This record gives sequence, structure tokens and C-alpha cells, in this order.
Amino acid sequence: MIREKWGCDKPCEPGQEVYALNCPRCRGTRSESCKYKDCKNGVVHQSRCPLSMVRKLRLENRVFNTYMLLKKYKKFPIDGGVLDQSATFIQALFVFDRILGELEQDSLDRMKTKSKQAHRTGK
Repeated sequence: MIREKWGCDKPCEPGQEVYALNCPRCRGTRSESCKYKDCKNGVVHQSRCPLSMVRKLRLENRVFNTYMLLKKYKKFPIDGGVLDQSATFIQALFVFDRILGELEQDSLDRMKTKSKQAHRTGK
């Protein structure tokens, strides 16, 4: 019953929306000139649960997003330490660390190459 009301599995009944976001066009300013079709006073009501939309993301994207949150906030997705996390997540941490390290190294190499070229041409 509650899943239907919140729009978890299918859109909820019109006028019964639980979730709302700022209008992407007027950014919640309640501008009368906003032409976004679903904007009502700077708000766009959602007929679906936001989590149901997120589930459409590929698993890899969700794991990478969790990894980036871990890097930023220093908190694991499951309360506790490393041993409380799934083995797959821990393996993914190593993979993402390696990939990001390679990207950073590639970026540094390109900057060094640019610097050498600029030095040779005198710019």
C-alpha cells in the first residue's frame, strides 16, 4: 500500500505526489515567466520515488558513486569497518583506486609534455 502511495513500483495517483524537486528551468525561483510544463510555483512534483529512478543506473555507476562518497566523507556504506563491507565492494575499492591513479598519472604526463613543449618554443 505505501509503495503505491510513494510511487515505488509505478507512478502514484495524480495530485498525490509525495516528492518534489526545484524546477530545473527557473531553479525554484517561482518565476511567473517559467515555461517548464510541470513547474508549479518553482516546484516540479514527482510521481515516482527517487530511489526507483536511481535503480535504473547501472550497478557499476552506483558502486563508483558509493566509492566517491567514501573518499569524500570517509564513511563506508555499511556501518562498521572494512570487514563489515561486502568482499565485492572491497575489491571494487582497489579497482577504482588503480583506475583513478592511472588517470591522475596520465593527466600529470600530459601537463609535463605541454610544459616541455612550451619551454622549447619559448612560450
